[in-house]
Amino acid sequence: MTVQYLKSLKITKLRKEVKKVISWDRFDGCSREIIINSIEKYEKKSSPKYSLFMQELKNAEPQF
Repeated sequence: MTVQYLKSLKITKLRKEVKKVISWDRFDGCSREIIINSIEKYEKKSSPKYSLFMQELKNAEPQF
């Protein structure tokens, strides 16, 4: 799974897929913009959760 793939999803599918990658946050009632902002925050190398995010992203498989 890639960051670009996540950013391209509609809100319903995005919420489902992001749970596989960002298990430490909850996005149940969040808008698409908030979820995308969180993804962008975690993909920065300066983020404390960067390595965990990248590892989970690599291990997650998208569901079609």
